[in-house]
Amino acid sequence: MPGKPAYSTKAKTPRVRLAMIGALVVALAAGGYVVWRPTDESRIRAQLARLASAVHITEADAQANPVARLARVNGELDALFEPEARINVPELSELTSGHASRTELAELVAGAPRLVKTFDVDFGSVTLKLDAAHTTAFVGATASVRAVERDGTVNQGRRAIDAHFVEKDGVWVIRTLSVWPKEDAAP
Repeated sequence: MPGKPAYSTKAKTPRVRLAMIGALVVALAAGGYVVWRPTDESRIRAQLARLASAVHITEADAQANPVARLARVNGELDALFEPEARINVPELSELTSGHASRTELAELVAGAPRLVKTFDVDFGSVTLKLDAAHTTAFVGATASVRAVERDGTVNQGRRAIDAHFVEKDGVWVIRTLSVWPKEDAAP
């Protein structure tokens, strides 16, 4: 019939409109996830930031309940390290058999407020090397450390670190962490 449009000008039913809107929202959400999802590199960097936060010490920590502080630090490190992780920090080698465990690190961090007023670490110059399957990563970084001792003495410096991360159940965790002696740090 001449003059009649090829499509219906009738208004869509509310159900059809809702289905179309729902499909559009799902498509936008899926597209947004693909475009803005965190990369392996950003997830590893986020774990380094969590590590810096886990070992951060404030003056108020000296007043905290030591048992509660140990539980909190241990919980944070549990989420960052494999259960059998090996940690090598020159200052810890005197206290351990060369390599510290996650538990020994937690005990050291929890007890540190007796020795220092504040402690901060920031990881910079981070380099990552992921394997082809994106299940393991080797990370190098420079840790900038600043500590204020109980007598007010300020100690700061830079230390090179190497870390071996593995992906477990969608989360990047540390298998080994080595902090190099002060003289090996980058200028």
